[in-house]
Amino acid sequence: MVFVPLTRIDIHKKCVTFGVGLLSKEDIDSYTWLLKSFLKAFGKQPILLLSDEDLAMKNAIANVFPESIHRLCMWQITSKLPLKIKEFRPHGYSILNRPESDIFSDDDDDNWDKLLKDSIYTVKCDQKEDSFICSCMKFEEYGILCRHIFIAMKAFNIQFILAKYLLRRWQKDIIPPELLRRCFRYSDSDENIQKVAINIFSTVDNCLSSLSTNKKKTRRVLSST
Repeated sequence: MVFVPLTRIDIHKKCVTFGVGLLSKEDIDSYTWLLKSFLKAFGKQPILLLSDEDLAMKNAIANVFPESIHRLCMWQITSKLPLKIKEFRPHGYSILNRPESDIFSDDDDDNWDKLLKDSIYTVKCDQKEDSFICSCMKFEEYGILCRHIFIAMKAFNIQFILAKYLLRRWQKDIIPPELLRRCFRYSDSDENIQKVAINIFSTVDNCLSSLSTNKKKTRRVLSST
């Protein structure tokens, strides 16, 4: 039997296994059955899938999840770098300035050179507004400060994380106590009501966080409510 774990990333960027599948073999029909079972259980296609380069899985994903984005797992890619690149040293060794003929063998795929791009990020600092914006846009996308902004804060001798960067979604009191007390009064059969309530508060908080950087939009929303 082939053991296939289904893993997602939670809001704390941790891997969580939420389901598993046992397949008799690794072919298109088996993976198709697994993905259709997933679709039946969750009711919608995932936005993004990461997998290894198994061809049967690739075809099954394309057939069952045509709306999803499918990408190869970075761990799978980097684990094969020693086989693709001569003298690969994962720790403290730069191959960006090496001649291509000295790095790649003749039968290497041309797409491997895309892995060698050096990423440079820029942090814009506004001392008057105590504002830090990084070109990686991690905070804008996930609500989590990136290491580039931490380095910039350290350069400005900022000892504490600014309150504006501590979003309510990460705080314990994001769900009002009165809502929690109300949820406890529900019976077990009303568990869906609790989930809906939590999703509503989370969605509203995300909207407010997005509007906090745009005063005009914030005033427009307030005037329309």
